[in-house]
Amino acid sequence: MDFNPNKITEYKIEVFVPVESKDVVLNAIKSLNVGVIGNYYNCISCTNVISSWDSNQYANPFLGEKGQSFQTDEIKIETRCSKEKIHHLIEKIKSVHPYESVCINVIPILSI
Repeated sequence: MDFNPNKITEYKIEVFVPVESKDVVLNAIKSLNVGVIGNYYNCISCTNVISSWDSNQYANPFLGEKGQSFQTDEIKIETRCSKEKIHHLIEKIKSVHPYESVCINVIPILSI
């Protein structure tokens, strides 16, 4: 099968959030009625993960200390989003997420 970018109509979104922020981010995502699969919407998966990072002296970390390594429990939230709503969803997530640098992965889904 040949790759055809014109067939990309949906994207998978992954965002990593602190455990205590899960519900705020979930509610923001659900407010847009994304995650449509057949007759269902707001199809969202949440997975417990352990994340780690090192910050430089210019960071303003929500968790951990400036200039230090840090490891914590986080939640990875995943859903699907149409091409038409993707930019709005990203902005919505950023508006409620507590981190100064939000990790949002946008992965194209090829319709076959």
